[in-house]
Amino acid sequence: MYLGTHVNYLIELEKGDRMTVRQPNNVGIIPDVNTPIYAWWGENDCFSICN
Repeated sequence: MYLGTHVNYLIELEKGDRMTVRQPNNVGIIPDVNTPIYAWWGENDCFSICN
């Protein structure tokens, strides 16, 4: 989902879990659906929402 300065991605992990990632839109290129990607982040750069 393009949000101007950021892009939200719905990522499906190899085990089937899904997560939403928000990334600054500083490259200007959005990958096609089903494009394999690698994601990494620092522990201080994320948060979890638990139900």
